[in-house]
Amino acid sequence: MPEGNHADQLAEFAHALCSADDYRSLLTTIVQEICRILDTENLLLWVLIIARTS
Repeated sequence: MPEGNHADQLAEFAHALCSADDYRSLLTTIVQEICRILDTENLLLWVLIIARTS
């Protein structure tokens, strides 16, 4: 995770999740936030996990 205030990042993430209109929007928001925070290698792992659980 990048250096900085993790509380601010968590608050932004929670706000983004709460603004999702439906389940698919929620998943999209989660993936977008993960992309913003994690390295590319970790992102690919998350995409595979989400794809398998959908």
